[in-house]
Amino acid sequence: MASIEGKYAQMAEMLLAAEGFLLFLDHAKRHRYKLDENTIPDGTHQYEDGVDFLCKACGVSSLAEMDKSKRSGQMLPRIIANFRRWQSAQRRPE
Repeated sequence: MASIEGKYAQMAEMLLAAEGFLLFLDHAKRHRYKLDENTIPDGTHQYEDGVDFLCKACGVSSLAEMDKSKRSGQMLPRIIANFRRWQSAQRRPE
């Protein structure tokens, strides 16, 4: 993980390092495409998958470009909010 400057690039790096973020991507992909856990098991997404997801969502080709994209300022807070909401739901007893 390289040291990256810029507010959005740092936010993206922090998100990638957050406990559970890659698991969130597993769950989100299963939900979005209506797949089961056998198709996308927990632990499928790795760091590079997370980078690819964030770059695609923000319309950039690398984390270093995050701060050059207006879309990053719109998408990163939404992704973080969705991740936090998912985290909260995971902590609730069923």
